[in-house]
Amino acid sequence: MTKYNVKIFDITVHEWNEDGQGDHVCNKSGYTLASVSSISEARDAINEFFGYDFNSDDCLDGYMTATVIEDEETTPCDNGKFMVDYCFGIEETKLVKFTEKL
Repeated sequence: MTKYNVKIFDITVHEWNEDGQGDHVCNKSGYTLASVSSISEARDAINEFFGYDFNSDDCLDGYMTATVIEDEETTPCDNGKFMVDYCFGIEETKLVKFTEKL
C-alpha cells in the first residue's frame, strides 16, 4: 500500500512589522504535517494548513514554499509579529514485500 507524507522540511522565522521583514529569529526543524492515502488528500492537507490552494505550478524540483504571517502562538494572523517561510513537499512511501527469507 502506498502512503503519502506531507513533509515540512525547513522553517525560517523573521520578525515582521509595519516596515516589512525584520531580523532573522530562528530556523526550525521539519516535521510530518500529514500521512495520507492519496495525492488528493495530501493536497487537501497542504491547502487546509496554509489556507490557500496549491497546484503543480507551485512545485519546483519536488519542493514547494509558502510564507505565512503568524503570531507568537504560530497561528496565522494578519497582525502577526513573525514572517514564517515553510519549505515542504510530498513524500511517497510503499511497503516492500520480501520474496526471499531474510
